[in-house]
Amino acid sequence: MMFSFKKINTWLQTSLIGRLLLFITFFVIISGVCGGWLISTQKLLFTYHFALYGGMGKVLLFGTILLCLLLKDDFKKIKVSPLQRSNWLCIFGSWLFLIPFFWSATGLLSGPTGINRWLLEIIAHLSLLAPVLLIFIALFPISFLVLFWKKYFKEVLTAGAIGIFFWLAMDKLFSFWPYLSKIVLNSVVWLLSFTHPHVVIVPPLTIRFPEFSITVGQYCSGIESLLLLSVLYIVIGVLDKKRLKLLRYIGLFIFLLIGMMLVNIVRVYIIIQAGFIFSPQIAAQFFHTYLGMILFLGYFLIIIKTLYPQTLQKNIN
Repeated sequence: MMFSFKKINTWLQTSLIGRLLLFITFFVIISGVCGGWLISTQKLLFTYHFALYGGMGKVLLFGTILLCLLLKDDFKKIKVSPLQRSNWLCIFGSWLFLIPFFWSATGLLSGPTGINRWLLEIIAHLSLLAPVLLIFIALFPISFLVLFWKKYFKEVLTAGAIGIFFWLAMDKLFSFWPYLSKIVLNSVVWLLSFTHPHVVIVPPLTIRFPEFSITVGQYCSGIESLLLLSVLYIVIGVLDKKRLKLLRYIGLFIFLLIGMMLVNIVRVYIIIQAGFIFSPQIAAQFFHTYLGMILFLGYFLIIIKTLYPQTLQKNIN
């Protein structure tokens, strides 16, 4: 039985999970538009500290999923009031802040110095954060957040603490990315050899074609998503520890990791093919967006929904 548009709209507006999906959708769109452009400039991302938002965004998604897991027993019961016209005006009006963002960020490309640099950088960062914050407040009014905090502050603090700890620990964990990148590199080159016989590897991690070259670096390795979703899987196991069939749980975890690596290899392969079909610039931008995280998350949720229940005991005395 198919859902009507009206029912879907009502669900998106009144359920917490629906409202979260709306926020994540808007967040990914803004990140894709602004992040893709920042990457394409090849100057702004690290020089003016915009690269920080990549890791922060992934931890935000991670923390949101973790909070959903902690609230799984109450999640469907939590309702939010339907969006009013003022909420939608705030959501779409917030996009106007992208005008000063692109204006100030473009000004930074000229390499200003002194007070001009600091002013442009402050405007660029504030106008990039403003749409996300305004959309969040429009979707989750202050009155709702106050009540939610009073009832679930322990879960919010737990999810936030784990997310922040993981973010701070990422630098150490990321030391493994070259090994994953090497696996991705060789696997993708093998796939490409069937359609692009002139592909060659330029050590240490570059794939070169006659048309362009792409380096399989940290973002291409999939290390961030691999670690984030591994932690989520462990948290799910901890929450269900009394019901777990341990060997099946460990076996599914190994299957999950192998599958995620295969998903990443396919992702990199498809993005490189997009470089031939569209342009190398578009392919390079896709490497640094949330596309990988979304694909990993989709795969993760499919596994959790279909196979994870097989790791649980049905009846506990």
